[in-house]
Amino acid sequence: MKYVIDSKTLAFNGRGVVELFQVMNQVCTEQETDYLVVGAFARDLLLHNIFGKKAGILTRDIDFGIVLPDWTGFQQITQRLTQKHGFEQGKFPHIFVTPDGLPTDLLPFGQVEDDRGISFPEVDHFRINMMGFSEAWDTRLQISLDNKVEFHIPTPEALILLKLMAWKDRTPNPVALKHVTDISLIIDSYFDAMTDALDVDPAFDDLYDLAGEAFEPNWYAAVAIGRKMSSMITGYPETRETILAILADIADNDKGKFFRSRMAQVLRVEDDVTNGIVKRIRDEIER
Repeated sequence: MKYVIDSKTLAFNGRGVVELFQVMNQVCTEQETDYLVVGAFARDLLLHNIFGKKAGILTRDIDFGIVLPDWTGFQQITQRLTQKHGFEQGKFPHIFVTPDGLPTDLLPFGQVEDDRGISFPEVDHFRINMMGFSEAWDTRLQISLDNKVEFHIPTPEALILLKLMAWKDRTPNPVALKHVTDISLIIDSYFDAMTDALDVDPAFDDLYDLAGEAFEPNWYAAVAIGRKMSSMITGYPETRETILAILADIADNDKGKFFRSRMAQVLRVEDDVTNGIVKRIRDEIER
C-alpha cells in the first residue's frame, strides 16, 4: 500500500527532510539498492500521518536500514554522501550529519549481515543486532512525500518486532522503556486504524469469536498483530525462536515487570490487561 503525505504535516523538528530523501534515493539508485526508514521517524509517520494520532515528542533524527550485499557497498554509499553531498561523519561509523544538521544513522542489512548482526570493519567490539530488518523489508509500506520522493517504512507489526528486539538489546537500561512506550502506542491505535481491513484481511478472521465476557479492546489488536507477525517471520526460524523468548521474558513476573508496568501506564490499564496483550501475541506466533 502507498501513502501520500504532505511534508508540512510531519511530526519532525528539523529542516531538509525532503532533500535528505532525495539524496538517499540518488545514492542508493547509483548503488542499485534501496533502504528502509526505521526508528522514531518511521514511528511518527505511522502513528501521526497514517493512524491519525496526535504526535508526541518531536524527533529530529532519521534512521535508515540499507539493503547491501557487502561492506564495499556501504563504503561507496558513505563516500558519496560525504564527498558529493556534504554529509559529515559522526563519532561512530554509522552516524552522519546532513548539511542541514540532521543526525542520520545508516545501518546496512541483508547479505552483509554476519549471524544476523553487523560488525563495522574499522571498529573493534562494536556490533549491532539486525534481526528483524530483513523481515520488515519483506512486508514494507510505501511512502510518498509531496509526490516528490518515495521510500519505505515497516508495517505496524514489523515495527513492533523491531521494537521488541531493541528492548531485548537495551534492557535493563532505562532507555529501553521508550520502545515499550512506542509498542504500547501502536497497539492502542491499531484496531481503529485497521477498520477498513476487517472484512478483507485474513488476520482479522474470527476475532470477535475470541471475545469473552472480560475481553479488552487491545486484545483484539494483539491477536491480529500476532497473526501478522507470525506470517511475517515464516521462513525466519531463528527470529521466531528469539521473539517467543522475548515475549516469555516479558510475561515472567520478574524479568518483564518493567515492560508490563510501562505498558500499563501508557495504556492506562491494569497489569492483567498487559499480560493478556503479551499472551495473545505469543499464542498466535506459537500456533
